[in-house]
Amino acid sequence: MPITNAQPTSGLGSLNAASAEVRSGTRVDRRLALAALAVCLVAGWMLTHPFMGIYHDSVLYSFQALARLHPQPLAHDIFLRFGSQDQYTVFSPLYAACIRLVGLDTAAAGLTFLAHVLFFCSAWLLARRFMEAELALLAVALLIVLPSGYGADLIFNYTEGFLTPRQPSEAFVLAGLAAALAQRKGWAVGCIAVAMSLHPIMGVAGAALLFSQDVLLPRPKLAVAAACLGLMLLAAIAAVAPNGPLGRMDDTWLHIIHQRSSFLFILGWSAEDWARTLLPLGVLAVGAVIASERAIRLFCSAALITAAAGMLLSLIGGDLLRIIILVQAQTWRWLWVVNVAAVLLMPAIFRDCWKSNALARSTALLLVAAWVSRGQSVTLCSLLISGAFVAAVAARRGVSLKYESWALRGAAGTVAVLLLASLADKLQLMSLSPNAFDDPLPIQLQLARLWSEDGTVPGTIILAAWLAGRRWNTPLMHLSTLGAAVLACALLWPSAWSGWSAQKYTVLRQVYAPFRAKIPLDAEVLWPDASPVGIWYLLERQSYLSGAQTAGLVFSRAAAIAMYRRSQQIGPMLGRAQFEDWVPEQDTKLTPEQKLRSACQATDLGYVVSGANLGPKPIASYVPNANHPNSQERLYRCADLRVNP
Repeated sequence: MPITNAQPTSGLGSLNAASAEVRSGTRVDRRLALAALAVCLVAGWMLTHPFMGIYHDSVLYSFQALARLHPQPLAHDIFLRFGSQDQYTVFSPLYAACIRLVGLDTAAAGLTFLAHVLFFCSAWLLARRFMEAELALLAVALLIVLPSGYGADLIFNYTEGFLTPRQPSEAFVLAGLAAALAQRKGWAVGCIAVAMSLHPIMGVAGAALLFSQDVLLPRPKLAVAAACLGLMLLAAIAAVAPNGPLGRMDDTWLHIIHQRSSFLFILGWSAEDWARTLLPLGVLAVGAVIASERAIRLFCSAALITAAAGMLLSLIGGDLLRIIILVQAQTWRWLWVVNVAAVLLMPAIFRDCWKSNALARSTALLLVAAWVSRGQSVTLCSLLISGAFVAAVAARRGVSLKYESWALRGAAGTVAVLLLASLADKLQLMSLSPNAFDDPLPIQLQLARLWSEDGTVPGTIILAAWLAGRRWNTPLMHLSTLGAAVLACALLWPSAWSGWSAQKYTVLRQVYAPFRAKIPLDAEVLWPDASPVGIWYLLERQSYLSGAQTAGLVFSRAAAIAMYRRSQQIGPMLGRAQFEDWVPEQDTKLTPEQKLRSACQATDLGYVVSGANLGPKPIASYVPNANHPNSQERLYRCADLRVNP
């Protein structure tokens, strides 16, 4: 029998429809159920979202804030000298103000925590537009524990354990979408505007989704005309190729970017990257077909259009035509909002599947199998997604199969086999030697996080707790779940607090005062075996070159050329660990001193800091651990080595 296509009676109609489906029970029981699930959510967050410190892109955003606090030495750093993404965000002055008040470490941790709270609260508001409170909490819990990576090489995630403006921007996008669905257009426009002021790439994704839902979906002819006009415009730009952001990247600039940031170009994505991309798209495609509420079907369709538009703009305008502004815009990153929408809507989509016939239930199970298999087999994952979509279409059209029950059993068996295979892989982790873990955290916690990386274990536990609360709606059941979740939080609290309250750079800053006294304010420093935060914050000087600084090459041709030339000059000192694609093969027989002297031939390099003894006598040194006096940080002045070869 076909799935009903009932229209909502008013607004979205989701809350009214959901309230009719809520199981019978007292108000106290429901409050206990919500409290138990909320604490499970907190425990899942503590397990899967440790604070990672000043790491990844947080290094660059921290530097941009520091450059506002110390403009005289830092504003001329090669990362900012020729222009950078800092000119497109209001995040840096806000971050700088927090650093001035509480220090770098506390500001980074505090703002990251606030971004997490904003993000998940906004996700809750969006989920509530489509489903009742308990199902919305389940959706947010899944958003917390399931992997959040998208695009190539897992460079980007929609939830990150370090500070960038991406996550607060994403939070405002989700809040704007929730406001738009509630017919509060002013709030929606305001939230999207704030999101774009924090991070334009993330914010534009929300605007694109709203445009798809409110403009393109009701007017399919307009959508086709806009697509054709856009393609003609891109072709015209490529033909004329004016100077400026509408021009085309030249071969030299493009080659340098390909070497350091190949993930920007989707033609180079691996099969695993495409599997991660297709999975949420498959969930949304099923939702667009099978969801019982029109609002969910429309939102799924709008998200699919947004994904397709972003990918096509990147493919045609970026990969093929090499138009500068489209390569920089990275429109494929609109996938973040598509992935979030898929996870948030999964509970409602699966609920509608399960309330229908056996074929629709098979659809839900095939999607679950696809989520489990995405890290095991790209081919299998793709086949499962395709099978789920075909089953959804058949169920929607009321196709009656003779052996529907066998299809359901086969889908359930597939899920069981894949879960067992995933469990077997995880059990192998138990045989690892304690020496394999170099993290100071307890081994049990590290193992738990390894088990939770793909989201299967914590997702299964949270789903089981939710189902148990639905099946046995008693205070005893909810109190048991609540007690287990509180215990999990208590066990995770010490390590979580330790990570979020660590003061790595703030403690070291005073220690490096002798180094700062030896280095002129306008000098450039190379510290090849440490994060450039050490140069920018501990020494308050310009970084000559680091891997982190090359992340902004796509925003400035001049910076790209300058950094590439520097890598050729100081190649032996850098080594190929950070600059494998840039640094040419060097004579492996060079001694550390020869590497140092070779690097110091670059006349604009002033000082080198190293934890290794490079031969010449340093002008200053620091022993970070009194119990290991041979472990030192040494400061070398290049002018001395150029004068005395």
